[in-house]
Amino acid sequence: MYCGELLEQTALKYPDHDALIYSDRDLKYSYSELNSRVESLAKGMVALGIGKGDHVGIWATNVPDWLTVFYATARIGRFW
Repeated sequence: MYCGELLEQTALKYPDHDALIYSDRDLKYSYSELNSRVESLAKGMVALGIGKGDHVGIWATNVPDWLTVFYATARIGRFW
């Protein structure tokens, strides 16, 4: 099981459990919500031409979107 698939499996098993909480931003995502965001971003990245084996840099502070981009890049290989 690869990293992108791990989130997918967890979202199927625990869809309503908290996956990501940023209390300073009053933000909370369930595993299902996070998985949906990751799937959308991964599809968008593929539509832009990013593919398996490409290098993607994430330049960001500790923000919720960092984790979304991390999992989306891991999931891109599934589309190829």
